[in-house]
Amino acid sequence: MMSIGGPAALLEAAVLAPVNQRVADASGGGPLSLSSPAAKQNSFALPVLRDAYEPDDTWEHANTISVNGRRQVHTIHKLADVDWVKFTVTERSRVVIQTKGLRGNTDMALFGPDGASTQIAYDNGNGGFARIERRDADALGPGTYYVRVGEFGRDGKITAYRLTVQATPAPLPDAFESDDTPQQAQPIGVNAGPQTHTIHAASDVDWAAFQLDAAADVVIETRGASGDTRLWLYGSDPSTAPIEFDNNDGVGSFSVIVRAGDQALAAGTYYVKVDESGNNALVGNYTLSVTALEQGDVLLTQGKDLISTAIRVGEARELDVAFADTFSHSAIYIGNGSVAEMLTSGFKVTSLEKRYAESQRVDILRDRDLGDRGAAVVDAAMEYAGTPYAFSQIAVFARAVVFPGKPQKVVNSPAYRAYNRLDSGPRRMICSELVARAFADASLPIDVTLWPTLGLIGNQTEDFRMDFTSPTMLALSPDLARLNA
Repeated sequence: MMSIGGPAALLEAAVLAPVNQRVADASGGGPLSLSSPAAKQNSFALPVLRDAYEPDDTWEHANTISVNGRRQVHTIHKLADVDWVKFTVTERSRVVIQTKGLRGNTDMALFGPDGASTQIAYDNGNGGFARIERRDADALGPGTYYVRVGEFGRDGKITAYRLTVQATPAPLPDAFESDDTPQQAQPIGVNAGPQTHTIHAASDVDWAAFQLDAAADVVIETRGASGDTRLWLYGSDPSTAPIEFDNNDGVGSFSVIVRAGDQALAAGTYYVKVDESGNNALVGNYTLSVTALEQGDVLLTQGKDLISTAIRVGEARELDVAFADTFSHSAIYIGNGSVAEMLTSGFKVTSLEKRYAESQRVDILRDRDLGDRGAAVVDAAMEYAGTPYAFSQIAVFARAVVFPGKPQKVVNSPAYRAYNRLDSGPRRMICSELVARAFADASLPIDVTLWPTLGLIGNQTEDFRMDFTSPTMLALSPDLARLNA
């Protein structure tokens, strides 16, 4: 990080030295200030360089600036020069935007959201550097905002100034307040999808209660764009010790509790408590869900290793999906705390806890028409026990990533020839193919859209479409609905 005595300051001092000396010799005064009339009269003499962000003279050319306080160093390199930046907040936030430097007078205007037609704040710097803060009732809602910075008066230059944007959550109380005690616990539906909550004050605690009509494998989870939660699960008497606690086993710094197999929850009433990990920060717009798994549920996961990352990069490129919303693996919940899945070692039955432990994110999806046919899906999946893994299909996917939009490069590759010779159809499978085939065999075919490059290959069969079903294709299917947070 550049200090006040860093390279920009040395450059400014070197540039100003001869000018300062001339002004001092002429007036007997001190060093030149860029905001002084004398400086502006002599501004033509300052050889101020264009900064690395130019051209940024209009909002359409605004550069992105982070909202974590990381500085950008800009210059006002000519008279009437202005610099534009833009930033995005995903939740209601307190935002501080400020310029700093050794010498100069900036003014600053804030526009938005999602355009520069509306000015929502302005500061003239009061003879120095400008600062805009939006907090409390004036906090910024989600959206993209634009900032214009110039030299006040547009008749001087500024050798170097630092620009920062710092955003922190500023949530309002959520719709479930007051829910700060067990007695105020609000109901949360099992398998009803996520509820949206906030930790709107550092000491805020959210309580929820749910009812199980029968014993079940249950996943309780929080998620959010930013923040750090803690999660407690209590039985029917929340004044006693919790059944389980979690801090950071969920996505990022959020929380997840998995009770499955021998630790499945019995029928009854349960309480959930959520707070911010250190009771010293706010959490905006986190979600809370309670999911009781059923046979035939589909699990989509993001693995923790480099191979999983590579798979997700390919998914993001071909399907035009944000990397954060891609998946590298899929499995079928078969009951009693277990899932059926295809691993590189072949078909396996794995515990639900193990699948969660080896994943950084798990989404639980249910076929909208599953009804009472979950057992049929499980029976179909188990028919493929002993099936080996289809390595050549992964090589075909990789070929499509290397040559996007060029199906002939895929078809004419050794990988595709190996696929036709060894892996086509159910002889060998990848993880998401097992899901596709089990549902098709149970008369519940899943509608998916192939990767565009693979979709251009002619003479496709249903076997081909199932062979090249990917985890993220399942996530995008209209036939599957996500249940958890």
